[in-house]
Amino acid sequence: MLPKDKRICPCCGKRLELVPPSPELLPLRVGTSSNRVEYYFPSHKRYTSLTADPHSRYWQCAANKLTYHGDLNKRFIKYESRYGKRGWEIVPVYNTQRKLEKDGLWIFSPEMAFFCGKCQRKLSINRNPLAIFGTAMSVWFVVAVVVLCVLAVVVINDVGLVRTAGIVIALLAGALFVIIAEAAAETIFTVRMMSNFVPTDEYDNLIYPPTDIKLSAALRSPYLREGNVLTAKLADGEVHIYLVRKADNCEFSICCEDGEREQLKQRLSECTELELTFEGRRVGTTEIIAD
Repeated sequence: MLPKDKRICPCCGKRLELVPPSPELLPLRVGTSSNRVEYYFPSHKRYTSLTADPHSRYWQCAANKLTYHGDLNKRFIKYESRYGKRGWEIVPVYNTQRKLEKDGLWIFSPEMAFFCGKCQRKLSINRNPLAIFGTAMSVWFVVAVVVLCVLAVVVINDVGLVRTAGIVIALLAGALFVIIAEAAAETIFTVRMMSNFVPTDEYDNLIYPPTDIKLSAALRSPYLREGNVLTAKLADGEVHIYLVRKADNCEFSICCEDGEREQLKQRLSECTELELTFEGRRVGTTEIIAD
């Protein structure tokens, strides 16, 4: 996952500049509060990647709920329990704009929704390594560890109160360390191995772009992951290609404007093999598979 100023849009192939939702870009999910603050309804947090589970986590709201009857602080998320058993998170557009400007780990905030500023296509984070934080899953994990510790201490009844407290605290700290270490490892893996921006529809379902070229899957590389943007080296330049599917062969879509697609397909088809890189790192040379 490249730095902010070097990312490539998986749709148009141009330098990626993320912009927040607007009534024009996301009309069925964006509303305006009574004090004229624009907001949108986000999808609920997900723990799997979009390429592994392409279905949305969005709970569609009724159209008449797109007006929040009350004042909304543009800096903070508002939780409205009256909208359902679990409620809706109402995300001010300004909140998303600030996080996009900060970038870094802010980009992994689970409520984020954004678009490519060049082609206006909706994108989503493919894999969120920090999803475990602030969730019921992590809380219940820690609670379960503590309960097991207490039960173990009760069984071993010759342990004093001070030692019991010490064991509980030590194991609780160990459980928290495991959560933090796992999230850190996931973050490093995601940043090193994934482009991590994929095209999605208005309700955050994964979109599969059209297959423009098929390459041999015999090439072994940790960077050949669905959703990654690779660069194909040509004699007179380079072309960015998006890995749509990896099965018997690797199916790629060309990252370009629709008007450029046929010309770039022709240029690629004239090659017998392609030299591929991923974010400046060599992937290898692979053969083009004829349709």
